[in-house]
This record gives sequence, C-alpha cells and structure tokens, in this order.
Amino acid sequence: MAGVILGGAACFPNVILSEGEAGAEGSLTVCAQIKDPSTPLRFAQDDEGRPFRRTQEDPRNLWQPIRPTGPDGLQWRNRTAEGPFKGESRMTTYELNGDYTPERGFGLITDAARAANVTPGPAQLNAGFEPQPWYRAGEPFRAGQSSGVIPSLVRVDVPMHGDYAVTLTIAQNRGDRAASGAAADSVDPVADARYGDISDTGLADRDVLVFAGPRQLVFKGELPVNGDPIVVETTVNVSDFVPRSVTELARVNHLMLAVVGVNARPVRVTVEPAPALTPTVWIAGDSTVTNEPAQYPYAPSDTYCGWGACLPAWLDGSIAVSNHARSGLTSVTFRSEGHYAPVQSDWRPGDYFLIQFGHNDQKRPELDARGGYWRELDRYIREAREAGVYPILVTSLARNTWNADGTYNDLLHDWASAVIDLGRERQVPVLDLHARSMALLKDLGDESARPMFHAGDRTHIHDVGAYRMAGIVASEITRVLAHWEGRNAAETQTYRALAGHMTAGFGDWPLPPRAHDLDRPQLVVDQYLNPLYLKYTAEPYITGDISPFRKAMMLTPVGDGTGEPGSAAVECAGKSVARPLDVLLYVGRAIDPEPVVKAHPELAGALAAGHAVALIAYLAEEIEQDPSAPAIPPAALDYLRANAARFGINPIPLSVGLLG
Repeated sequence: MAGVILGGAACFPNVILSEGEAGAEGSLTVCAQIKDPSTPLRFAQDDEGRPFRRTQEDPRNLWQPIRPTGPDGLQWRNRTAEGPFKGESRMTTYELNGDYTPERGFGLITDAARAANVTPGPAQLNAGFEPQPWYRAGEPFRAGQSSGVIPSLVRVDVPMHGDYAVTLTIAQNRGDRAASGAAADSVDPVADARYGDISDTGLADRDVLVFAGPRQLVFKGELPVNGDPIVVETTVNVSDFVPRSVTELARVNHLMLAVVGVNARPVRVTVEPAPALTPTVWIAGDSTVTNEPAQYPYAPSDTYCGWGACLPAWLDGSIAVSNHARSGLTSVTFRSEGHYAPVQSDWRPGDYFLIQFGHNDQKRPELDARGGYWRELDRYIREAREAGVYPILVTSLARNTWNADGTYNDLLHDWASAVIDLGRERQVPVLDLHARSMALLKDLGDESARPMFHAGDRTHIHDVGAYRMAGIVASEITRVLAHWEGRNAAETQTYRALAGHMTAGFGDWPLPPRAHDLDRPQLVVDQYLNPLYLKYTAEPYITGDISPFRKAMMLTPVGDGTGEPGSAAVECAGKSVARPLDVLLYVGRAIDPEPVVKAHPELAGALAAGHAVALIAYLAEEIEQDPSAPAIPPAALDYLRANAARFGINPIPLSVGLLG
C-alpha cells in the first residue's frame, strides 16, 4: 500500500484491510471490512498526513481522507524543503548548540532569545516557564529572593498538529571529563543552574526533571554518577489551546521541552511523527487538573499544578497527553471560553477524553450536581462517542477542609456522587479520585496533609502534590479499566488498552523541606470561593515568591534605616511598630510591580518612608469603583486584618488609590 503509514495487524484487531485506488490530489481510498460496524477506530495517514475514517455514507467498508491536520501539500516522504523533517526522512535530530530563531526552527530559549522576543506569547507557549519579575540573568542571588533552579528550555518547530515521538539527550556538567570516564556527550563545565541555596527545594545536584509541551512532567530521575548522559524518550502532542487567563486561541506550531537540573543540560533532541495509531489522552478540567505555568528560579513546592500535568509521568511514554484544563473553568465555560474547540478539532477516533470538573461548578446555582452539571457532562460523553473518542469521567479532587470538631468536611460530595451515577447510567468508566484523595487526606490529617498543598491553600496543589495525585489517577485507570466490560468487544479492548500504558511512575517524590514551611505568606483562599493571593515581591523591595496568579502583592522596603533588611515591622525606640499601609487597586490578572512603582513616585516615596504597599486586583463586575473613594475587595480587607501581625502592618490603609 504505497504512500500510507500503517501499524501492524495487531493494531487493527477489528479490521481487515485491503488496498484501494489512488484518488484525486494524491489521496488514497483504503477499504476495510469492519468486523463490528459499531466500532470507531483510529486509522492510518496518507502521504500528506491526512488520517482516514469511516464515512457515514457507507459505514460498512469505505474509508476516506478527512480534513488535513496540517498545511496542504505537505508530504512526509520525499520532502526536499529545508527545515523540520527535511529531506527523505521523517526523523530529524537537532544539536542544541545555539539559541532558537524562527529561521533556524529549533534551539534553546535563552534569556537572550527572550530579550529578542523571538518567542512571544504567554508562558504556556514557552514550555510553561517564565522568569520571576525580579530575576536578572547573571546577577547574584540577593537575600529575600526565592531560591531555585533555572530551567533549560528547548523549542522545535513542527509542520503540523499531532503526536510526536521525542528522544532527548541530557548531558551533565563535569569538572574533568577524562578523569571521570564520562562519555563524549558530557558538556564542558559551566556554571550550574542553581540560584541561591536550594537545599530546601528538594532538588539535589544530580536530580533531573523534564517537562514537555505546556509544562507536563514526562521524566523524573537522576544523572548517572559516572558522568554519562541520560536519554529520555516520550510522546508529545502538539495542538492549539487557550492559555490561562487568555481569551483567544493560541496557534501552536512547535513543541517545547524544559529540563530542570542543577547540572543537567539538553544537548540533542530527535523528533519524528509518532506512529499513525498512537492514541492521545485529552483532558478537560479546572485548576486542580491544569498545567499551571511556573516561574523561575524554580522550586517544586512554589508553583501551582494540577494532576493532569503530571499524568504523563505515570505513562509508558508511547502515548501522548494533551491537557486543556484551565483554572476557574466549569463544565460550561470549558466549552464557552473556547477550550473545547481545539480538542474537538484535533481528536481522532480511538483517542481518550478524561473529564473532571466540580470545583467551580458548585459555585454556580445553575450547575447543581443533578441538574446543569449532570447535563453538561452527559453532553461531553455523547459528543466524544459520536467522534469515536472514549470518554472517562473523573470525580473531583478532594479539598483539605475540616470541621471544627476535627472531622473531614466533604464540600464536593454531591458532585462526586453525581459523576458516579452518571457513569453507571451511561456505561462510562469513572475514576473515583475524590474518594481516593479524601481517604489519603483523612489518613494524614489536616496538619500532615497541608504540605501537599500550596502554602495557605486547601484546594490547589503544587508539583509534588500533583505528581502524587496523578499517581492515584493512574492507579484508578488500572483498577477500573484493566477489566472493563464495554458495550461491545472493541470498546472493551480499547479501554483495557489504556490500562496497559500505566506504569509505577518514577518512584516516590518526597515533599521538599520548603513545602513544610506553612507560615510563609503565599496564598489565601476564601474557601473554594474567590481566591486572593498576597505576598512579598520585586526588587528593590523585600523580595520573595510570587504566585503565578499575582492577584495581590505586598511590597515592603529594604533597609530603610529603622530595621534590618527583611524585617516585617519598623523598629522605633527598641519596640516594633506596625508599618503604615498604602493600597493601590488595579483591574487585571497580573502586573509587574517594578514599573508600577517607577511610574508612581508617591509609591516610591511611601516605601522610602518605611510604608508597606499592597497592589490588589479587583473585578470590575464585582466592584464599581468611585475614583474619589475607591473600595478594597472585602476578602482583601479581611485578610489584611487577620494577618496584620504576620506582615507587620497597620491593616487600616493610610491611603487607597486606583491604578490608571
């Protein structure tokens, strides 16, 4: 069958293939006798990367090419143009010895490349990493800044959407390669990637993390002690998506990799289209599922992360994950805000669709568990099946919430129960993450469970917590799907096949010491309602961790002559005196405080006088501001009052202004 990329017969247990005739414009008709006409299957591709599927006109035995996933005229074979996948081969190996440029089509995303703006767009288009606003490459660590590791970022442009088999070679810095007996792939010794003292981050000198796409964990391991390189093999999906806090679809024509390791450096990457029948696991969900961008210097417990971002770490590397879950989404807004469209555009028969909502649905009266929520999930099930995609429901991740008497407070019981009943009624597998995660929290207890969540938060987890929760999801896939009985033989086989891709992950990931620092000012949550984020930030002030959301920030002056740098309150006559507080309100998702202070001399003057300054976001639809008397969101006021002693401030603002 010339010009068609096909898997072996084992990939088509339900189909008997026969060669068809070449059609118009180089297309090829492939005929198949379907043993079970109700079975949707992922099929082959023609020379232009076009997949085939059974047509509605003749559901018995005719397959025809459908909408191409890439530009017209692209041929994997016999392509002579320069660029990715050039020449006769569909496989290309890139030596990572320079910066990425659009003309080159591959390379490292260095600070110089960022400064040249060769990769514009949100962090999720750049491997999910972005520098802290105060971070300056090459400058020494300063007291008060958050320590961590600087990642190495790799970009490779690709010709079309789909799944790609990726092989990444990671070398390590060695002082004397000849003496160590290291392989030639070891790189010349350079300054390592640590920034400050990283002993509390849980990242040791030989540790390596590899993230793919918009920050999905695909590898966790160690560099060999003999100095040899390591090779990571994985499958990465490339598709459009709507980034966090962005309303427009981001067009994606590249794959990204991020290597985190003190002494780890990516030196070579090989990219080729994955086999035609490689299934993709698509994920829909909210902030407890999402790939959350991270800021560097990176520490695993400093960033937010959902279990979907770590699920690839529990797979065998031959199957891709495309996680479209985003913070704040409901079962309705996943569709209405454009996140579902790219999934429907790129999914293919034989793919899987994991669905977990509930955390934000419960805030909406119209999305009650047995009403709107049920109907929306049921609609996703129906649409997936119509596309030949296999839906899998996931109950909501449990919150670390407790009653005053010490008993667990299950805020999501009704929504989890509805998912279980819907799955039973529609014969759809249900992964009961809610019950499993709740059992874990009960076993640990409130205080012992808190380090698994982001500091001060009882809903959102960090990278280590997400890795553990993804492990629960993987074990649920094995438990539920390994012996699943579907509505027909093909459905049974396809669901069971996913269980075969599960692994034991990369072993335990201990909670880093920093995760146990529960009193650091990080995240404040009005229990499962509108969250408020408050923390120290940005030079030339006392600096520290910044939430990826940065809904509110506290600035305190460095060394104003009345106290030691980093002290919370002002020292006066040997006594601690609360700092006066000035508040500046703004509308938006995030701001860099440094240019704000530079543009407002009154704020710089307030900091110089020893005041604290709070930059607080508000929603225009919630507060209609009167410029003559601006109003601070009630949640922000409550938090300032409750934590005045911690921050060494007078919670009654001396002044309140609007940024504009």
